[in-house]
Amino acid sequence: MDIDIPLSILNQYGLEPDVPRQRLSHGLIHQTWRVEASGQTLILQKLHPVLSAPEIADDFEATLQHLAKHKFPSPRLIRTMDGSVLATGKETPWRAQTCLLGETHETIQNLAQARSAAQLYGAFHTAMLGSAYIYKTPRPLHDTVSILSDLQRTIEARRHTELYNDVTDVAERLLALLPGRLLPADLPRHVVHGDPKISNILFEGDKAVAIIDLDTCNNGNVLYDLGDLCRSWCGKQEDDPNNAFNLEVFDAFWEGYEPSGGMLLTDEEVGLIPQAIECITLELTARFLIDYFNDNYFGWDETRYASRRAHNLARVRGQMALFDSIQMHLPEIHNILQIKNSA
Repeated sequence: MDIDIPLSILNQYGLEPDVPRQRLSHGLIHQTWRVEASGQTLILQKLHPVLSAPEIADDFEATLQHLAKHKFPSPRLIRTMDGSVLATGKETPWRAQTCLLGETHETIQNLAQARSAAQLYGAFHTAMLGSAYIYKTPRPLHDTVSILSDLQRTIEARRHTELYNDVTDVAERLLALLPGRLLPADLPRHVVHGDPKISNILFEGDKAVAIIDLDTCNNGNVLYDLGDLCRSWCGKQEDDPNNAFNLEVFDAFWEGYEPSGGMLLTDEEVGLIPQAIECITLELTARFLIDYFNDNYFGWDETRYASRRAHNLARVRGQMALFDSIQMHLPEIHNILQIKNSA
């Protein structure tokens, strides 16, 4: 039995001290347990301090309420015994929600999964289209302009150091490439997920059945979701020096997404999907390069790298390899979008 859930938290949800529970994650964000209570399975999370503000809790509840109204497969919030959205802990708040059945994957297993997951993301974007809720959290999604400014400042401060000498080539390329890939500032705003990696989809076999980790939902343009989705789904591991863009996965993505979510996109936005993939790929490269210098943010694999800085450098190289692969496949990417959009 996991005893890390404080008794005071269990009490706020009316749970017995010996309720069966299992620790699910030791991740960098929330600490998560599966709890078996009175025939119902719950997910109980100790929230990360960055994501524990009352405004985020309100945004999270509003998202789940809207999805429930549209019968979209997603978790449902469970309030405390006194009706609060969050349970008060000694350090940070806790939150409970229903546990959905399904399994997760870190990477796309086959094209059927990619097609089904894309269809579900399209349905998610469509379901959220009618939401009139204005998100309270001033958490900009993929603020590429700000990241570019941070990159410029960081490089200028480190330009005459030995660290910079090891990354001169990629740093100068990134500074030259990223400004030209910024997306227009006046794109339509909808509700987007914010972190559409494949591990945030629950599957039954090859069928995508639910979307989880909805803390990052906010008002933004769908292209940022689609760019990040395609970057992560169609690429290899982030630090793979031979990272390459998988056209078959991209084709399956668009085949699944276009019928369910394509109605949201203007012709201009469809045409900007390749640029969105490039933009988010370079944005993440910039974030890794910034942390290569600052050495204080991203986690790193101690079994494969001697330091966080070494892992970040490998990530930078891997993402630039992916960007180069995207460049090589731009004609095919545009062709897939034109054929599917006109079918």
